[in-house]
Amino acid sequence: MWTLLLPIAAAGTLPPGEPIPRAAALHVSNAGLAHMGDAVEGLVPPSFPVADIYGSFECDEADEDPLTYSLGAIDLYLAAQDVALVAADGELHLTLYLTLSSSASQLDVTGDCSFLQDLEETCGVAFPTTSVVADLSIAMALYEGNDGVNYIDVTASDPAITISPIGNPLSDCVLADAIGTLLGTNEEAISALLLSFVEPELEGLGAEIETSLEDALNGLVLETSFGLGEGEVALTLEPSSLELTEAGLVLGLGATSVPSFISDCVDAGEGSASADAPWPDFSERAWDTSLEYDAAIFVNKDFVDHVLWGVWATGALCLDVSTAVEGLTLDTQLFSNLFGESFAALFDENDPKPVNIVTAPDAPPTIGFQEDGAPFALQLREFGLNFSAPLDDRETRLFRADVVADVGIDPGLGATELAPAVIIDTEAIQFEEPYNELVEPGFSEGLADFLPTVLGTVLPDDLLPTVAIPSILGIGLDTVFWLPDADGQWMGGFILLDIDNVQPLEVAGCEGGSFGCDGFEGETDPFDFETLLGCGEDSAGCGADSAGCEDTGCTTQHRRRFWPGWRFGLGFFALVLASLRRRG
Repeated sequence: MWTLLLPIAAAGTLPPGEPIPRAAALHVSNAGLAHMGDAVEGLVPPSFPVADIYGSFECDEADEDPLTYSLGAIDLYLAAQDVALVAADGELHLTLYLTLSSSASQLDVTGDCSFLQDLEETCGVAFPTTSVVADLSIAMALYEGNDGVNYIDVTASDPAITISPIGNPLSDCVLADAIGTLLGTNEEAISALLLSFVEPELEGLGAEIETSLEDALNGLVLETSFGLGEGEVALTLEPSSLELTEAGLVLGLGATSVPSFISDCVDAGEGSASADAPWPDFSERAWDTSLEYDAAIFVNKDFVDHVLWGVWATGALCLDVSTAVEGLTLDTQLFSNLFGESFAALFDENDPKPVNIVTAPDAPPTIGFQEDGAPFALQLREFGLNFSAPLDDRETRLFRADVVADVGIDPGLGATELAPAVIIDTEAIQFEEPYNELVEPGFSEGLADFLPTVLGTVLPDDLLPTVAIPSILGIGLDTVFWLPDADGQWMGGFILLDIDNVQPLEVAGCEGGSFGCDGFEGETDPFDFETLLGCGEDSAGCGADSAGCEDTGCTTQHRRRFWPGWRFGLGFFALVLASLRRRG
């Protein structure tokens, strides 16, 4: 469509609809990732209370004295020693270093279960401090969707859990002695059993991470339109590059901007000027300074200029100020006080005439980046004001004044909201007088006080709305400072994160239930003691003469009775730890 409306763009210009592959960028340095890891440490709940865990079950139909058990109230302590979040080789690597321990409690076991007869055990319970390491990796890549838009594909591994050998959690009972004997031959026996409960609960966690991250990152794909007056500008933002390296996470955004039509009130030409600048240098310091940052937002001048060109091309800045200003009468009496005697002499002071003011922007506004004052400056050049009034019984052009001004825009990026503000410095406004046949030169000096009224019409107060910034896991913004690069082509907003308000996640803990907080629903004998012991009619190594084995299963000889007991204690211990599942 645009090839019909406009000539082919010359070098150094961006025609409407031309993609801008380097419009903006988001950079999270590895220092920032480490800071986020510190925040994750603060999220780990310090304890998980477990109370009123008790129950009973019949091991078989002939069981006249079902086995019963109860665990006194106990607190499981979980401490994050370190959380490492590092970008490298196209992936994010997350490693959590935790320790697990508990308060002291008591486990009571009584009754019968199959060949276990007359159990009456009272054990002290305290989980020794044990290190736990959880590691997962997250890969990200760009791909083009069926709609031709770029999206981000996330592939996350399920966590790999490593538990150090767990010491004996029981004391002062036969079961404790049995577990001590077991750990003497296999120090990882308890850890391995615990993993058998924990790892299945983590299956699918990678898929959940993938979905969450993809939804968040692909939320950066933006298709919207905005404008002033009758015209609109369609704007699309989408990921154009993605890197995970030693420099951290760098996400580049591309853009396209298309005005709904080209107005006759401007000479639009071929498009906006473009420097086609490369990406800035992404490091952990702001440009060539010593200022380290956690994250940064980069904005390309070409991108902002092209959007402004689109707004200008629709004629949005071509306004009849006389009709747009409310509550103020624009007449020759008012402007006689502003423009001096040569203007006042043209009209009868007793018969004031309406003054018409029409804006005539011959050049589109552009953006400038500043280190001092407002970071962004809306640069108005050749922004003309044409004045006319009834004179000698006809509408007469009185004069034209061209405005040269930099209207400051402060992004207002704070800890809780984005509150941009327009700042107009009347003392910095200059004027040129290309046409003034009916009045003396210098008349434009009287416009300085009136111009904010005109600009308030062009740039209404609600043009830049306030946007609340959500708090993510208690992570906020501590400091934001803006610096342009040496060429003035990129503006960087450099951010330091605030993690002082990160609070540990609150967990309700576990109260009541059998065989862990999730309860138990299954076969009569959840531990299948005979199989665990390697006994049974078909068990390898068991025969008629094998010690402890008979044709029908395992013997009930007293000299071997404690061995099945440690299986019960070990299984119950693992189930208590597994009660964390789906509740952490």
